[in-house]
Amino acid sequence: MGARNFFGGYSLNDSIRSQQWKPKEQWNGAATYNFRKEKTSLKYRIDYFRENLLDRSDLFPPYYEKGTDTWFTTTRLNNSLHFDQRLKPGNNIHVQAAYSYYDRQKAKYLKDLTTMDTILIPNPEEHDTSIFHSVTARGGFNHALEDGKLDYQLGFDINTEFGTGKRMQNGEEMIGDYALFASLQWHITDKFTFQPAIRGSYNTKYESPLTPSLNIKWEHKKSIFRASYARGFRAPSLKELYLQFYDSNHQIEGNEDLVAETSHNFNLALTSNTSISSTPLKIKAKAFYNIIQDRISLVQVDPDNPLHYKNANTDHFESVGGDISLESFPLKYLTVDAGFSYIGRKDSYYQSDDFVFSPSVIANLSLKFFKHKVNANLFYKYTGEYPVHSFVSDEEIALYYLEAYHNLDLNLAVRLYKQQLRLSTGIKNIFNNTQLQGTTGGSGHGGGDGASSLVGWGRTFFLGINYTFTKN
Repeated sequence: MGARNFFGGYSLNDSIRSQQWKPKEQWNGAATYNFRKEKTSLKYRIDYFRENLLDRSDLFPPYYEKGTDTWFTTTRLNNSLHFDQRLKPGNNIHVQAAYSYYDRQKAKYLKDLTTMDTILIPNPEEHDTSIFHSVTARGGFNHALEDGKLDYQLGFDINTEFGTGKRMQNGEEMIGDYALFASLQWHITDKFTFQPAIRGSYNTKYESPLTPSLNIKWEHKKSIFRASYARGFRAPSLKELYLQFYDSNHQIEGNEDLVAETSHNFNLALTSNTSISSTPLKIKAKAFYNIIQDRISLVQVDPDNPLHYKNANTDHFESVGGDISLESFPLKYLTVDAGFSYIGRKDSYYQSDDFVFSPSVIANLSLKFFKHKVNANLFYKYTGEYPVHSFVSDEEIALYYLEAYHNLDLNLAVRLYKQQLRLSTGIKNIFNNTQLQGTTGGSGHGGGDGASSLVGWGRTFFLGINYTFTKN
């Protein structure tokens, strides 16, 4: 499959040359190969992506005839391989490996609008090329005892990154994480399962602890209850450490002083299948509580530029909340699902002593006709008042609440020629959301004015065509 996407840019103020949403052209493609024979299965997938993004500056005074054009060219190539080999009954070996290539180039030009000449700026500090190679591999051996009471898994996990660029020491950097893990699944009864696990790793840049986890599952009639605890460890990636990233609505700086995250995660989940007046109904409910130390977050660094962020450790962070969703099939061609979530956050970086909560609601209506060859979907989302922290000055951090908003999307898709050809059309952002206004809700060091945030470039209409090549 392949696709091309072109976006001409958008700004709320169309009288200036610089645009809030930058123009860009994207190309992407993907191919998959599957092989199956008796007890062996093999799957290979390759994905390609290339983007050219243009960042135009405002015109320079006093004559306003010149400006700069900065081009950001991004190339990504992802390869993945999945292998599974069944051995005697209850045993199997599985391995998955991936290689990713990432190349991001920045080139800055001076543009003369009177002659339309474009000249490459000679200062090498205005140009940059960052290249990242990533190799991951994960595999394991699964063993199940014949009586079905006890299963175990032994495995390995390897993640390595290698990057080059002038922002890195000596022009290149490498980070690796090598881990072994083991888990035990004990089926105490037919309805109750107990699963402890442990993971030990070595990281080339950061000291990593042992990370245990525990999962419990209990089945009762048509309901399934799950509970879990896990200790977490996450080292920063090379991109978080060193990459300067620009896209249509972000300007993000890496931070080589980052330290690794550690966390504790608690989760509860309930899934129940029931019915109302013979109409099937699926209910899902989840609750969670997370504690993260040295959390890696995006922090606004420029009070005059709401798009300028950097990666930073934000000390102690906690989040708590839950969601509930309902899915129903009132007719064989109609699916209705809806959900509600309520999430609270507390961050010591912003001197927040209390949880700040925000709600959201989603609903989706899906219709399928002509043996699933024609699909129509109506998607609605309500995002409640959302807390945002930003720097008012070098020493002043303010808490804002972005106003609540509604979003509605509609799309229609038709599949032809044995469902290999897909034609689609629809409307996105029907309510024409562009920019949210903020209201001041307090400050870690004082007061501040309200802020605003871009959420979209307005109502859009789209047409799409997709063709999938398959070999039986």
